[in-house]
Amino acid sequence: MFDQGVIVTAIEFLLFLIKIYRWGLIIYAFMSWIPGLQQSSIGDAFAFIYEPFLAPFRKIIPPVGGIDFSILGAFFTLMIIQFILIEILRNVIM
Repeated sequence: MFDQGVIVTAIEFLLFLIKIYRWGLIIYAFMSWIPGLQQSSIGDAFAFIYEPFLAPFRKIIPPVGGIDFSILGAFFTLMIIQFILIEILRNVIM
C-alpha cells in the first residue's frame, strides 16, 4: 500500500526529531542550574516547547526534596517511543 522507502524515511525523520527533542530536554533541565537563565528569553522559548510535554509528568511524579524528577519520566518516555519506532523500522526493512 505504501512505498517502503517512504515509511523508512518518515520513521528515520521522526527518530531524528526525537533525538533533537531529547537533547533540548537535557539542556532545559540544566538551565535550572544557572540562576536567571530560565527567566530569560531563551528560557521562555524552551519553556514554551517543553512545559506542555512535562505537565502530565509533573502531575504523576511529585518533586522529592525540591528536585523535579518529571524530566526523567519524560526522557524515559521519549526513549520508549524511540525504541518502538526502531522496532517498527526493523520490521518494515525485513
